[in-house]
Amino acid sequence: MKINKTSHDTMVSIGMPVYNGSEFIRKALDSLLNQTHKNFELIISDNQSTDNTEIIVQEYIKKDNRIRYIKRQKNEGAISNLNKVFSMANYDYFMWASHDDFWSKDYIEFCLDGFNLNNNIVLSTVISSIVDSNSEDEIARDYGLDTTNINSIKKFISYRKYLRTFPGADCIFYGLFDRRSLLKVMPMQNVVASDHLLLSKLSLNGDFHRLHKNLFYKRDGGACESINSIVESIRLENKILTSFPYLAREYFFQKIIFKTNSIQLYEKVILSLWSINDYIDFRFYSRVMKLFSRILK
Repeated sequence: MKINKTSHDTMVSIGMPVYNGSEFIRKALDSLLNQTHKNFELIISDNQSTDNTEIIVQEYIKKDNRIRYIKRQKNEGAISNLNKVFSMANYDYFMWASHDDFWSKDYIEFCLDGFNLNNNIVLSTVISSIVDSNSEDEIARDYGLDTTNINSIKKFISYRKYLRTFPGADCIFYGLFDRRSLLKVMPMQNVVASDHLLLSKLSLNGDFHRLHKNLFYKRDGGACESINSIVESIRLENKILTSFPYLAREYFFQKIIFKTNSIQLYEKVILSLWSINDYIDFRFYSRVMKLFSRILK
């Protein structure tokens, strides 16, 4: 049974994985702790930060008992930490929060409201601003994705097309999830584009709903700035996966398609062929853009 949108009693779990986040974490914590929806737990899992992250978080813990802080015994990479905060969540609605992003004060309230549209919503999102890391000026706007009222094949295709718009941002990953639905596709795999794989799998299981409000602000750059920085942050050592990240991503997309129970076999074949064509088209487009950038230099 879904929540009543007027209920302020609904409990939410927020998972914040962090590593050396002292530069921006205060703003992230302030914008979360000042949400209009007050009933949540904030789980912070620290991947052995070497800066002042722990000192800052301990300051906030003294003022707000909704925070739970865990310092991991060793840094096992970003994806391991994403899985860790999810595994510790207690409530039916869950969101990941990056230590360097920030949110409007009614973000959680509006995302919860999105679940009232129908009983098939698995992810509630908003319009997002991608902002300059230092000035916080908007440099792009991510209008997100809504897959309500379309079939499973089109949901999957819609998500893949969305990735073309902001391949390094994927802002909807930081939306509010139905935790029970998310549990069916967890844990995340320790590969490049693990968020793409998670959301593509989830797209076959339910609706993504997007509210037409600009309430989330994601800093540009960070670990997603390049493939090398992603590989370093997730501590990926498999040479095949690091050398051919997009080919590996397509392999995992194919596994998702053929393992799902939400579509028929002939639909899986159609979707598989579409996915391969999309991969080839994407790689060709990427190479052309790289060539143009070299010429322009």
